[in-house]
Amino acid sequence: MRTELSFSYSPNMESSANSTNATTTNSSIDNYLLMVNAYYDFDEVSQSFVPYIGGGVGISRMVQDDTSIKNASGSINLTEGGVTKNNLGWALGLGTAIQVEGDVSLDIGYRYLALGESEGNGVFSGSPAQTPNSGGRIGDQFIHELYLGVRIGF
Repeated sequence: MRTELSFSYSPNMESSANSTNATTTNSSIDNYLLMVNAYYDFDEVSQSFVPYIGGGVGISRMVQDDTSIKNASGSINLTEGGVTKNNLGWALGLGTAIQVEGDVSLDIGYRYLALGESEGNGVFSGSPAQTPNSGGRIGDQFIHELYLGVRIGF
């Protein structure tokens, strides 16, 4: 069993949606993810080829920038402020380490990351005028990762 503490930063994750009244909604989100991960290596397969499974849990901080809501005719042109929200983040994955030489291996894998939700503050500017509400919400955001790395044992 291996463990690790990881931090990742994913800037400018773009979100776009078509809504009612032929409007388009655009937003940008930054994610800060701090996780504790554990991996189980299946050593019995081969010394030069070691598959593994893993998972992790941690804090996912979603920082949503202002959201723009517009339609083609220009009769709707709104901006909603963004909110910073902390969520439970978690991951599941699998991969394999392929020995290159000695204690150096190539690490190839896949990981599913659940980041949680982000939201707006419910305060709008622009036209037509809107009364404040509970804010727009983008729920259950996730990432599929394919990765390639170098692992050095010591």
